[in-house]
Amino acid sequence: MEVLSNYNLKNLNTFGVSCVATYFVECNNLETLSSIIKSTIFKENKHLIIGGGSNLLFTQNFDGLVIKNSIEGIEIFEENDIEITLKVGAGEEWNSLVNYCVSHNYGGIENLSLIPGCVGAAPIQNIGAYGVEISNVLYKVEGFDIDDNTLKTLTKETCKLGYRDSIFKNELKGKFIITSIYIKLQKIPTINVSYGDVAKKLSHIPNSKISIKDVSESICSIRTEKLPNPKEFGNAGSFFKNVVVSKPFFYNLQIQYPTIPNYIVENGVKIPTAWLIEQCGFKGLQIGNVGCYKNQPLVIVNYGNASGKEIFDYSTKIIDAVNQKFGITLEREVNVV
Repeated sequence: MEVLSNYNLKNLNTFGVSCVATYFVECNNLETLSSIIKSTIFKENKHLIIGGGSNLLFTQNFDGLVIKNSIEGIEIFEENDIEITLKVGAGEEWNSLVNYCVSHNYGGIENLSLIPGCVGAAPIQNIGAYGVEISNVLYKVEGFDIDDNTLKTLTKETCKLGYRDSIFKNELKGKFIITSIYIKLQKIPTINVSYGDVAKKLSHIPNSKISIKDVSESICSIRTEKLPNPKEFGNAGSFFKNVVVSKPFFYNLQIQYPTIPNYIVENGVKIPTAWLIEQCGFKGLQIGNVGCYKNQPLVIVNYGNASGKEIFDYSTKIIDAVNQKFGITLEREVNVV
C-alpha cells in the first residue's frame, strides 16, 4: 500500500479541476482498504472516498486523505430461471456493468446506459434516468463500517433510497465505505420505453420486438446528442436536481407561465430544472471558462482551465436568477468539496 503526498486529482474528477490532496491512496481490494482504515494517517486526517470522480466539484485543495476505491469484479451471487443476482465491486465502471448485463440479456439497468462514474456511487446517489432508478434493482450493499473497521451488509430498505438521496448522504456520510453492491436482474427482461425520447427513438420497431440492447443503444444515442463528453469538456452531468414543488405553488406559477412543463409526482409537481435555467437565459451562456452546455442547460461545463471556485460561482448565479424569477431555490446535485 503506497500513500502518496501532495497528489493532484485533476485526472480523477470529470470537471478536470486541478486540486491537490495532502495524501492519496488507491485501494484495489478489501485488505488494502481495511489496512488504510486502521492506519494512523487515516485516523489523524479527514478523508474523502472517490470512485470515478463524476459527481465531484473541488473548490479548493483537499487537506486530508483521498482514497480511490478501485475494487472491481462482477460475479453471480445467485440465480434461477427468471432472475439473476450479481455482486459487483464498487470500483467497476458503471457503464461497463451495463454493457455486461446487456450482452448477457440481463434486464433492469439498460435505461441507465452511459451514466458516468463507478458502481459504488450508484446507491449513494440513487442514480436514475429514463424512467429507472438503481433502487428498482438494488438487493443489498456491502461495505466497511469505519468506526469498527468491519465489513457489514445493508439491505435496500436500510439504504433509505430517495430521489438522488440515500442514507450514505445523511446518517452514514463519512462513516461507511461501499465495497460492493448486489443487483437483482431479469433473465426474461421487461422493456421500459415509458420515457418519451426513448419511445420516439424506437418507434420504428414494434414494441414486442424491442430488446434491452435496442433500449441501451437508443439511450446512448440520446445522451451523446444532449450531453458533452467529459473528455472534451469537463462536466459532472446534471449539476442540479430537478425541482419538486407543492401543487398550490405550481398552480400559481402556471398562471404566470402557462407553458411550464410539469410532471405530477407523489409529493407534488416536478418541474424540469433545465427549463427554469433556460428561461433565465443561461442555456449556452459562457462566462470566462465556464458555461451551461448549449444542448442541455442542466449541465455546467468547464470550457478551459476553470477553477472549482469559478464553476461554483457560476452555479450560484444560476441559483440566484432562478430564485429571483420563479421563487424556487435550486439544489446542487454534485458533491461540493
